Amino acid sequence: MMLLVNMWLGTVDDTPAGQLVLNWEHEANSLKFWRASSNFVYRFEADGGKPFWLRFVHEADNSIANIHAELHYIIYLIERGYAAAPPVPSLNGRLIETIETEQGRYYGVVFEQAEGNRVQADRMTEDQLQRWGQSLAQLHLHAADYEVSADLTARRSWEDTLRFISEVLERHPNEDAAIAACRRVEQWLRSLPNGAEHAGIIHYDFQLDNVFDRAQAEADAASTRASFGAPFSVIDFDDAMYHWYTMDIAAALADLDDLEEAQAASARALFLQGYASIRSLNDHHIDELHHQLPLFRRFSRLYSYARLLRCIEGLELDGAPEWLIGLHRKVLTWCGGMREEFS
Repeated sequence: MMLLVNMWLGTVDDTPAGQLVLNWEHEANSLKFWRASSNFVYRFEADGGKPFWLRFVHEADNSIANIHAELHYIIYLIERGYAAAPPVPSLNGRLIETIETEQGRYYGVVFEQAEGNRVQADRMTEDQLQRWGQSLAQLHLHAADYEVSADLTARRSWEDTLRFISEVLERHPNEDAAIAACRRVEQWLRSLPNGAEHAGIIHYDFQLDNVFDRAQAEADAASTRASFGAPFSVIDFDDAMYHWYTMDIAAALADLDDLEEAQAASARALFLQGYASIRSLNDHHIDELHHQLPLFRRFSRLYSYARLLRCIEGLELDGAPEWLIGLHRKVLTWCGGMREEFS
């Protein structure tokens, strides 16, 4: 999550979004706020009502080098036929546009609307669950062949992320339990095999709010199941990093936790069947995976916790709007619950 002070300043009157969207073709008065979390996201229309997505971030919350690396990887995937929402060049021919404001510098990118329909965990068919797993396995196969060009900063790694977590925790008092948990996770990760078979660039957030069912969309349009087997299309590679592929599986399967246990177990099995149909998972790998999932989730919880702690740094609530005061209160509550978990 971005710094809350930046969330406040960046949405006061939508000025940064209004300045950035001028760099792309757009229909007047079509720019609409969508959300603000790790990035600001706005929807707008062009080309006779076609939807596009403006995503931008303050320089304090991300670097232009990270964004370049993200877009380079997305383009690599698209060129190899993987279904990812493409970035859109600006009128100036750039994929990233920068503006200077009184609050600092913002970096903006625009993406096409992803193909397909959103799906909900409790309504997924067996076919959808398997194709969800297949789409992740296909992503991992492409990741194994990806090479960073010499003039490009590499994507961050799990080690960079643990370093970020430690730095945040050490800025805050009474975080001994989380610091100890972070050290245990690091020690465990360093014990894992990390060859190309096991690790590479992962999406990190391959959950259902970031994937779209292309087959169902095509079937709805054509009133047929001729598109059976089409992969999901994917958005939001902002958190992509070098990590173990099992981390991606752990994050995806977490989306099924709210289902009734028998339904969740069946859904997990179908997801893994789909994954294994593309990328080998023998019985030993599956047993090992189930053992590792809780530990990878601990990494994810630590990362989320550190980002929540960081997002409230430097925030003064004098004169703040009610929505920000309420969000600050929620963050404190979330942090309190996670702190007890680490203890």
